[in-house]
Amino acid sequence: MRGWAHEHRLSPAETLAVGNGANDIAMIEATGLVVGYHPVPAVAEVADAVTRHNDLTALPYAQGYRRDTFVEVWSGSHSVGTALHP
Repeated sequence: MRGWAHEHRLSPAETLAVGNGANDIAMIEATGLVVGYHPVPAVAEVADAVTRHNDLTALPYAQGYRRDTFVEVWSGSHSVGTALHP
């Protein structure tokens, strides 16, 4: 995460990571905003926020985006993420 942020000229405070398992802890410790997605207890402890919803559409709201600024991306009958309007 640190390398990616540096490459894109972002401070850690300007980054968001989503994790659910203990293998994500190193990544989320290098991140400004941490969201635990259906997290194990170790991730929930270090997360700034936790979501146990079925998909990740809560994330744009956590970043301050309004609903009219993003669209959901679907695969079959499942939401698989969000994309910001250009």
